Amino acid sequence: MPAISIKTTAIQAPERRDDQATTNLRIAIERASLGLASFLGFEPDLEQFRRDKDNRIIHYLVSGQPEDRSADGRPSIQIGSIKLPLRAREVHRLGLYARDIFGRWLAPVQPTYALEPWPVQMPCCGPIEQQFDEESVVAVSAVLRWDWSKRTPLEIRVGLKLFATDVDGGAVRPHDGVSVIR
Repeated sequence: MPAISIKTTAIQAPERRDDQATTNLRIAIERASLGLASFLGFEPDLEQFRRDKDNRIIHYLVSGQPEDRSADGRPSIQIGSIKLPLRAREVHRLGLYARDIFGRWLAPVQPTYALEPWPVQMPCCGPIEQQFDEESVVAVSAVLRWDWSKRTPLEIRVGLKLFATDVDGGAVRPHDGVSVIR
């Protein structure tokens, strides 16, 4: 049974805002399996092989040419357009069904691989401005920044915690006449 390693390469940005980014997978196979023709199945049904646009089963040949080698020199195949998750890391299973140079089927291998979401900018908050009016009402304003070119935020939550202190820096107690309006 060949040893397999799977790495993501070449992340492509989404075509439109809020779409999923895609990546390529480089599947490296141990040197002993240099002459394999492989068929790949993806979850949920690992035995449903990938097909081309004409519905023919796609087979991958590991030829041993330099472009078919991983960074560490092992034979490898590269497949593309794997969608990245939007929110959190996901672990998937791949079904690799291979034949040797004599046409014999080897035992199927089902390695796992992880996909990380495409990084997007974290929202950031600009300087906070406070205003006090003659009726002792406090107004607080801030600018929230977000890179809208990649993702539209589903919701924005803002939290505010007020601490009341007197002029000497001591805590103000409720019976001192201070109230918080909610």
